[in-house]
Amino acid sequence: MFEIVGLVGAVLTALCVAAIVIAVLFAIRALVFVVTLPFRLLFGLLLIPFWIAKTVLRVGGVVVLLPLLACAGVLAVILFALGAIAVAILPLVPIVLIGLLLWAVIRAFKPASAW
Repeated sequence: MFEIVGLVGAVLTALCVAAIVIAVLFAIRALVFVVTLPFRLLFGLLLIPFWIAKTVLRVGGVVVLLPLLACAGVLAVILFALGAIAVAILPLVPIVLIGLLLWAVIRAFKPASAW
């Protein structure tokens, strides 16, 4: 029975020590945040022109590339449609050739009309 009480006491002690360590680390983090805040704000203000330039360049790139990509997309759709039509028609080529051959043979042996 005393072993369980001792074990519970050890666990509670460990939890209290962990809570104190976490509180100290949180306080240090908050202190570092407060101390570095003016520097971060200053550097943030200094970097605004670079952020604006980056945004302008990205927008310019989009303005230049969007029509090119749209044309490439339309071309890709047209090529896909032509490929699909070719896939549908190519198996019929032998049948059409046999039909043309029969037509040519029948026309060659047909007597010429008087007209």
